[in-house]
Amino acid sequence: MIGMETKISVIIPTYLPKDYLWECMDSLENQTLSKDEFEVILVLNGEREPYESNIRKKLHEYTFTNKLLYSTPNGVSKARNLGLDHAQGQYICFIDDDDWVSDNYLEELLSRANTNSIIAANVIEVDEETKEVSGKHFLSCAYKNYQPTQEASCYANRSFFSSACCKILPIDCINGQRFDTHIKRGEDSIFMYGISWNIKHVRIAPPSCIYYVRKRHQSAGRRNTNFIINLYEFLSQSIKYTTMYFQHFTHRNPLFYLSRIAGTFYNKLIQKKNTL
Repeated sequence: MIGMETKISVIIPTYLPKDYLWECMDSLENQTLSKDEFEVILVLNGEREPYESNIRKKLHEYTFTNKLLYSTPNGVSKARNLGLDHAQGQYICFIDDDDWVSDNYLEELLSRANTNSIIAANVIEVDEETKEVSGKHFLSCAYKNYQPTQEASCYANRSFFSSACCKILPIDCINGQRFDTHIKRGEDSIFMYGISWNIKHVRIAPPSCIYYVRKRHQSAGRRNTNFIINLYEFLSQSIKYTTMYFQHFTHRNPLFYLSRIAGTFYNKLIQKKNTL
């Protein structure tokens, strides 16, 4: 049973889950943080069976508090929103179902957490096929280049606002914000920008606090799409950023806002073009 002592809600959306889901769950079972201080919310979206039945058979093997929800229609944003609606923790951790974390992940993040800061973990990318370990992931670079003297600057720490994973988020900073279910690629950045004006500091956990990203060559984020779709996504997301900026422009850093537009332009129209 979830009580007032629950500190962290870990939200894991899963779609047509494979064995890697259990690697993720096993890494949470191995956490050094006391099991009564966190809950795990699995949100299945997409095809329901046989996945739901299989997951329920496995969940009893874990000693942490867990719950399984089903989200329809498909989409990671819809699944994460449902998880947020059911979360009872003071802090939120998003983990993708094909990733995993170090044993000390939750304990190290929680020990540094407060109600107006995000605490980011070290990030290591592991190639699914070759098992090669890389520190070239953009969040790995952001972690290595972090400057404590700039912890109050969203602009200086803008890379940390491009993903909802690899960090701990205070529920007070989320403050009812939800993922835009109409955005299929780039939804993390929009969500993080939407909560950024509540965040006063960005800090990092020790290097041993690791979020492992599984590099999957056919994952949704790496599929090429055509120019028209990319252009539409760039324009629609730019409008979204601009609307949010002017809604709270007295709290927004214009350089941070412009960096979101520039980053979206690069990801949608430059990087995609170069991979075609």
